Amino acid sequence: MMVSYLYKISLLAAFYCLTGKLSLFLAIPPGFATPVWPAAGLAPVSYTHLRAHETLMNLVCRLLLE
Repeated sequence: MMVSYLYKISLLAAFYCLTGKLSLFLAIPPGFATPVWPAAGLAPVSYTHLRAHETLMNLVCRLLLE
């Protein structure tokens, strides 16, 4: 089970880096800033995916408290 969790975390980190690099194509010239950062949308989705084994009530409470 721990190996599966570490695999998910490493896959998520790689996907986050990839979307971050790809979002640099959206950068406004001269390329120092992007108006949109698609990698930021991964945080809530990944959190709920990694915590999918919890009940809905516990998950909602965690999301509200954090």
